[in-house]
Amino acid sequence: SRQQTESLISAYLRHGVHPFTYTLEDNGDMLVHHCKEMSDEEQMFYAERKHLTLKHFIFDNEQCHTSPYTNAILMLGIGDTPRIKALAEELSTDLQLSVSAYPDLASRDISYIEVFRCGVSKAAAVLKLKSFLGADRLTVYGDHLNDLPMFAVADESVAVSNALPEVLSAASRIIGPNTLPSVAMDMRKIFHKNL
Repeated sequence: SRQQTESLISAYLRHGVHPFTYTLEDNGDMLVHHCKEMSDEEQMFYAERKHLTLKHFIFDNEQCHTSPYTNAILMLGIGDTPRIKALAEELSTDLQLSVSAYPDLASRDISYIEVFRCGVSKAAAVLKLKSFLGADRLTVYGDHLNDLPMFAVADESVAVSNALPEVLSAASRIIGPNTLPSVAMDMRKIFHKNL
């Protein structure tokens, strides 16, 4: 709801974190709203995603303290680890939310926080997709702690070689790093093997 989104934005801002608020539009487009100047980490996050055709970034300084979003599906924040940890601890007390906080792969000084409605997760999404497609098996790929619940429900869990140690130890197998097209190459190999 709009009220819950505004409450979440206020919590993020109290902790000095300016969230990327994802909304899903009726036409299927995903809009990603952000306000204020971006930190170096936020700039890198944006640069890696700005070319995606179904994801459009909107920067609006007027909406920093209020939210017109009634269709928010995710609120993601990037910041120094103590701020993110404190924000995650505060939000985790709300049973209507699913909160995931995890460190950056390159620097444990920086962390991410993702907040969804309770019951919404990568694990729930991949199981729904598996059912929708009538698939017999589910293979997933990951690198961060927020991928572990998805690993737990998959038939095969694949970690990139530069994943966090916890993810590497939970994986069925390990492929090359995410700095290369390792996932695409692995999927291609599996596809050709199954022809």
